Amino acid sequence: MEIKITYMSGAGNLFTVIDNREYNFSKELLKRLAKILCSAKFSTEGLLAINKSQVYDFDADFYNPDGSSGVMCGNGGRCSVLFAGKYNFIEDLTKPIIKFSMADNIYQAKIENDVVSLHLPPPVEIKLNIKIEENFFSGLTDYINVNTDHIVFEYSKINETDDFFDFDLVKFAKPLRNLTKLFPDGTNVNVYYIDPNNNIHLRTFERGVEAETGACGTGAISTAIAIAIAGLAEFPVEIIPKSKKVLKIDCVGHFPFEITNMILQGSAEILGFDLISVNIEELY
Repeated sequence: MEIKITYMSGAGNLFTVIDNREYNFSKELLKRLAKILCSAKFSTEGLLAINKSQVYDFDADFYNPDGSSGVMCGNGGRCSVLFAGKYNFIEDLTKPIIKFSMADNIYQAKIENDVVSLHLPPPVEIKLNIKIEENFFSGLTDYINVNTDHIVFEYSKINETDDFFDFDLVKFAKPLRNLTKLFPDGTNVNVYYIDPNNNIHLRTFERGVEAETGACGTGAISTAIAIAIAGLAEFPVEIIPKSKKVLKIDCVGHFPFEITNMILQGSAEILGFDLISVNIEELY
């Protein structure tokens, strides 16, 4: 069969998106399809399936290119909102709050001129200065779980010789991503650099993609939290990912122990469309 897909970017984070009202694919089938649809035209960094909801404006399912799922994707959530708005999932786009479910949680968002602001719950867990003593790395990291696991490093503390933008992030991150004795489910790895003009640059290696991505919404949130706790910036925090498309992170409530919501804001856009032929029977 042919599957209609939409290619989207959330601040440079690339996604394949399908309107699952047309197909009603099961979660198990979507996991298998992710390996095919994410390696199509743009080699995207995740599959989003947008579903009709009986309770909220829509439901969204996110799958990594390896088929893994069950975690929150911040930029994927923002792209889901824009997609749902453009394709009639949402009856009234002028209402102040859009509600949807993703990764077993309820999220709120709003759209203004294709800029999507996503409200996320407080971090599930924050652990600072976790000591890592391995043959591939010795030092400290901050672990921040925002319904997705992240560890955060300040660049000068891990490398004093290479340029931040040329640093081999994949080589550095891969063994840390799989350090299950400290992070049982594996983890995403973030490295940030604050330049002389106080601009915050971020590079992220994403679990499930198993590569560096153009941007990572939950990685930007986790990094902003780590930076704010360290006293290096105050909210709202602007993060410049590899794509150079700025993400803005804000905090509602009393930081860091009585956070009400985290807010992730940035661009979302449709890049193109495609028809992909898939033999569904072979996937069962």
